[in-house]
Amino acid sequence: MTSLSQNSSSGFSDKMAEEGNTIMPFPKNIGVSPSLSSDQQITQQQAEKIFQQALQYKQNQQLTQAKKFFKQALRFYQQIEDQSALGKIYYHLSLIEYQEQNYDTAIKEANQSLTFANALQEENLIAELYSSIGNAYRHLENDQKAIEYQEKSLKLFRKLQQPKGEIAALNNLGLAYKNLGDQETTIKYQKESLILAQKIQDQEVEAQILKNLGNSYYTLGNYPSAIFYYNQCLENAHSRQEIRLETQLLRTLANACYSIGDYQNVIKYNKKRFKIAFQMKDYRSQAQALSSIGIAYESLENYQEAINFYEKCLLLARQHDDHNIDKQIIERLKVTCYAVGDHEKIVKYQL
Repeated sequence: MTSLSQNSSSGFSDKMAEEGNTIMPFPKNIGVSPSLSSDQQITQQQAEKIFQQALQYKQNQQLTQAKKFFKQALRFYQQIEDQSALGKIYYHLSLIEYQEQNYDTAIKEANQSLTFANALQEENLIAELYSSIGNAYRHLENDQKAIEYQEKSLKLFRKLQQPKGEIAALNNLGLAYKNLGDQETTIKYQKESLILAQKIQDQEVEAQILKNLGNSYYTLGNYPSAIFYYNQCLENAHSRQEIRLETQLLRTLANACYSIGDYQNVIKYNKKRFKIAFQMKDYRSQAQALSSIGIAYESLENYQEAINFYEKCLLLARQHDDHNIDKQIIERLKVTCYAVGDHEKIVKYQL
């Protein structure tokens, strides 16, 4: 599975391990060939049983056991020279090595799989493997190689008319160019993938791409464009009740608004963030939102409101024995109390 940002639906997945979506249907049952001899059929049945056990271990994230059983199945399939099964086993082994961050070994196993896939002209698997190898090279910081393999993957997925594979390849190309510092090309590929995600109405993938576009524009310092895409992503997340993503986006939107001096929207987004964090009983997000609101009011020179929110944050920090936030807020309170001439509180917070 390929990473779409860091995740996607084809090739190696960065986290999606994160989410383990595969667009290529590997058969659950490889099946017994009637053309084999009786002994060979028994061997194939044994291999199939072990293969299924390996898949189960892999699905349960018991990677050491999965690797062990895949290698056992591999030996049986080598005896009967089942090239299709061998290609698929090497593919799964490469995924495990990738997930364990053994990127050189992942590339080695993927190339083994590619040998069989090319021989059998299994284009779905070949496209997946190109993407997988490209991702491994990206993690090894060999971005030119990553681009080379992702371009091969993109070309083949387009030929096969598989939009999910295209989206993954486009986003992985964007990640490689991002590593090279070429944000403009990254944005180009992200926009292409966004069009495809909207076309196939994949809202989850669309949200990830919108967030990535926001991040790219944020990196460029183009905060209005970043805010535009973050807001689109926020609408998407809200419609799907992705509360954690909503909270992250509200924080990022507030930061982007702060960068352009839009303090009213900093306050608006942080108030929404606080409300969600309160419902989720996420103390740290609550404290961060209250502190950010205080800073925004301080920037507007509305010191009384700033003090109000800083004191709420301080109370929350002390309820949770968070000495770091306590110390930070005390410093903010000293400044704001001095600004309004509240000497009683200045003395109180000096203690």
